[in-house]
Amino acid sequence: MTARSDIVDALKTVPELAPHSTMPDTIAAGMAWPAWAFTEPITTCGAVTTWYVFVALPAANIAVTVVAGDDLVDTVAAALWPVGKVIRWEPWRIPLEPGQQGIPVVRYTLEV
Repeated sequence: MTARSDIVDALKTVPELAPHSTMPDTIAAGMAWPAWAFTEPITTCGAVTTWYVFVALPAANIAVTVVAGDDLVDTVAAALWPVGKVIRWEPWRIPLEPGQQGIPVVRYTLEV
């Protein structure tokens, strides 16, 4: 197993999500995926890898986005804990074309 597949398997335990191993070409609410952020050596033999885990939220309006995010944040964080240390989760946007607002997501930072 790889960290990526472990993260996807953890996301599969949250019924509201549609997990992917990488960012889908077309993003819809409920889709979730990991993205490798960086790796830091801690010894000559070991390293800590940090992943971002994105969960797409509905974008109908701010109230719908906030309610969907509020309903998911703790559940997704709990699902990720067996894989690694959840450092934080925060509102984020996946950029689209220049000048557009982007897709609302919750971005989790996970150390493995």
